[in-house]
Amino acid sequence: MWGEVPRDGIPDMINPPVVTPPDAWYLFDEDPVFGVSFNGQHRAYPLRILNAHEMANDGVGACLSRWRLLNPLRFRNRVLTKIDGQVFEFGTSGLLYRSNKLMYDRGTETL
Repeated sequence: MWGEVPRDGIPDMINPPVVTPPDAWYLFDEDPVFGVSFNGQHRAYPLRILNAHEMANDGVGACLSRWRLLNPLRFRNRVLTKIDGQVFEFGTSGLLYRSNKLMYDRGTETL
């Protein structure tokens, strides 16, 4: 069903910038983050920032999705979604299935 948000109406983060802890002056010690380690690279996504975008497609090979209404956080390893060397990038479809946000692949337009 339609979730009353147009396709890509909530812009995702694509390859968000990586900053060092001293440069993350806008974060507080008590701010929760979601950490990912993949192929020797490490990232911490502040939930406060991820909430505004609901999704991050990161160059380390990860797609994170968070729908703030139900408070889940999903991690999808984009390397596992590689076919013939193509890496898929996900976007917000604007659709819901059983109250879960559906993402779509921008290359194939599939949910």
